[in-house]
Amino acid sequence: GIAMNASNYGNIMHYIMKYCFENMYDGARENGNPHVSDGRIKGLIEQALAEYREKYLLTEENMSARFNTLYNALSVTAFYLIKYMAQELEKSRFVPSYFELKLESGKSENGFDISPYSFDIELADKSRQTITVGGTVDRVDIAYNDDKSGGQIRVIDYKTGNKDAKLSRIYYGLDLQLLLYL
Repeated sequence: GIAMNASNYGNIMHYIMKYCFENMYDGARENGNPHVSDGRIKGLIEQALAEYREKYLLTEENMSARFNTLYNALSVTAFYLIKYMAQELEKSRFVPSYFELKLESGKSENGFDISPYSFDIELADKSRQTITVGGTVDRVDIAYNDDKSGGQIRVIDYKTGNKDAKLSRIYYGLDLQLLLYL
C-alpha cells in the first residue's frame, strides 16, 4: 500500500495550499484581500483533500488505517498554516496572484518578466560561472501599483521538511536553497 512518507506529505500539503489560496483569493486583485472565516478555510481543506484522494489515491477503504489517520490529520496542520497566512494577507497589500508558476525564458505575466534568473559569480580560481535559478514557484504575491500595472513581488515557497540552517553549511555552498528564500 501507499505509505505516508515525507514526499507524500509534502505533495498533499502543496495541493491543499494551492487549492485553498486559489479559491480564497480569486478576485482579490480587483477587490482586495478578503477576510476568510475559519469555516471557509476548513471547508476548502476538506474539498482539497477529497479532490486529491479522487485524483491520486485509492478510495479510503483501500488505504491503510494508518495512512487514512495521517491523511485526515493533515487538515489540522493545514488549517493553522492557512489561517495564519490569511490573517497576514488581510493586513497586507500583497495579493496571492500566481500558483505553481513555471519560470520560462521569454515569458511575462502582467508586465512581470518570468524568465529564469541568471547571474555571474567569480570563483576562487578567478574564472566566472553563470548561475541560473529556474523551476516552478509555489506562489507569487504581488503588491500592485495604484494603476495595477505591476509593483512589488514576493515569492512564497512552501517547505514541509525539517531543515535547520547552519551558517557553516551556507558559507561552503551547502543549504543554498534555504538561504535564497530568506
